[in-house]
Amino acid sequence: MKKVNYDLKRQLSGLYDRLLDAASEAEHAVDSYNELATEYNDALAEVVNQIETYVDARSEKWQESERADDYAEWVDAFQEEAEEASFEWEEPDFESLPMELP
Repeated sequence: MKKVNYDLKRQLSGLYDRLLDAASEAEHAVDSYNELATEYNDALAEVVNQIETYVDARSEKWQESERADDYAEWVDAFQEEAEEASFEWEEPDFESLPMELP
């Protein structure tokens, strides 16, 4: 076999067209999700800001305490959540597939 036969190539092309249609719908859903994720991340950042403001207002002695460590872990939890709250979409690329041997 030196190239993909006509019928299979047509089948792949038709499936790819359907996949692109589905990808367009999925991309729209991902965009909507990411818009909400941005709002969610903004709210998480506000919580982090409020915690850090609270901690910064405490004495140096307090900031060296175990309680300060608890606050640092609390901030980390919100920051980790923010890192996990977005999704990137990659569209398939049928056109770049070689249908024949070089």
